[in-house]
Amino acid sequence: MNTETIMIDRQTLIEKIHAAKSKVAILGVVSLDLDWMEFADEFAQKISNGNFVLHIFRESENSIYGKSLISQKKDVSKDTTGRSFSNLRYAYDA
Repeated sequence: MNTETIMIDRQTLIEKIHAAKSKVAILGVVSLDLDWMEFADEFAQKISNGNFVLHIFRESENSIYGKSLISQKKDVSKDTTGRSFSNLRYAYDA
């Protein structure tokens, strides 16, 4: 397994998810903040065909609460949006 960090932009990530043929594994969903309904029908079809596996491991509520505290402290996070717990919770629940 390659251990180097790979950074891709949002659109490339979406394209890679759509192009997946047999498996998608996602560790942490809050940072992605994707429109999961965009993938719902496609994933359902692939899974029902019997040759596709989807694993989604989302953050704990404690984790997103901590992220929201850091995000709102703009001098620390450099996050210009200052995402609140409710904003991050929306991505978590999606």
